[in-house]
Amino acid sequence: MIWKALHCFFMAKLLINPKRILVIREAAIGDVICMTPFLKQLQKKYPSSQIDYVVVGWAKNVIETNPNIDNILVIPNDCVSGKVWKVALKRLWYYFGLAKRKYDLIFCPSTQLLYKLPLIFFRKSYKIGFSTESKGQITKHNFMLDDYVWIDLNELPRTRHIASRNLEMLDLISEKPVSRDDGLEIFLSDAEQRAVDKLFERLGIASSDELIAIAAAAGSAVKSDSFIKTAPLEKFIEMIGRLMQNNPNRKFFCIGASSERSYVEKMQICDEHRIFNLCGALSLRESAELLRRCKLLISNDSGATHLASALQMPHIVFFGATDDVEFGPYQNVNSTVYRVSLSCSPCRDSSCNVDMREIFQNHSRPFCLSMIDVNQVVDLAEQKLSGLRTSTNYAQLVRDYV
Repeated sequence: MIWKALHCFFMAKLLINPKRILVIREAAIGDVICMTPFLKQLQKKYPSSQIDYVVVGWAKNVIETNPNIDNILVIPNDCVSGKVWKVALKRLWYYFGLAKRKYDLIFCPSTQLLYKLPLIFFRKSYKIGFSTESKGQITKHNFMLDDYVWIDLNELPRTRHIASRNLEMLDLISEKPVSRDDGLEIFLSDAEQRAVDKLFERLGIASSDELIAIAAAAGSAVKSDSFIKTAPLEKFIEMIGRLMQNNPNRKFFCIGASSERSYVEKMQICDEHRIFNLCGALSLRESAELLRRCKLLISNDSGATHLASALQMPHIVFFGATDDVEFGPYQNVNSTVYRVSLSCSPCRDSSCNVDMREIFQNHSRPFCLSMIDVNQVVDLAEQKLSGLRTSTNYAQLVRDYV
């Protein structure tokens, strides 16, 4: 009863022509890139409105050149990660100050209460977001929202990508569903081109070299909760070795955040002659410019996946526990999702809890990634490098164990 009363208290009116719009999607790089089709349609719907975007410091670089945003508002990194109570207090203080700007319309596509709670300061703003509660059910998780997209956590398998789900927020206030034709976007400048030109000159990269990018970590593989998305380094070592043997003119760039540099160093194959460890050496947009010049990217499920989709480049991405329908490549016909066909995958769990069976004795957890067949991946890579069109999905068949 109290949540319904609070919901009535925080309800606001949707203006036909809102003057100031705020979009809050702060954190993961991939999540920010997946907002770009939404931003394009938002600007198209409200061309005369001011659109501000809140982003966390580490993801600012990937979105700050987007022409569909008027102002970038940077929330400090410590308002996103750390002890929950400290993060909550810092977020409340940040958004308390931001509320003074008096926005007419706010979008907050998150199911987590921590990210939605600051909306209580925007009582007079019409607030749209996500909720795991079905329509009409008002709880502490959605009382501050005027309307929301229902996220059915029991939907198995998933039916739509996160980028498409973001667009459903606009459907709620439109006469008909908005277009789903736009892909992901990243906007590069001459500065990124010059930076990569200088990098190539320093590394001795020739025009005849065939360039391949490797994202061996999954966002930040040095953290314990990301191992579930990270294929074993041994697989990447073997892939690089085989691809290098097949063509002596190939050079490999290992890309990622500075926190992933030591993780990549564990491969002990980066000789800075043919295999380069560039983790932390480039900004996000410079990394995109580097990828633009590569003929192929091989990666785990990470932000690199969405950069590749924005660039429409050839790409092989490994998926195991996570769901490629929801978080995989978006409208990139040049990408291939490689998945080991285990009946437990995707489990969407943060740890591998499969009972040990005979089939797994020679593998480590998570089994859905440690059982990757390198021969199959290399064959698929060679097809892409030769310009052949490949399937957008590749399922490695494994004897069912359930």
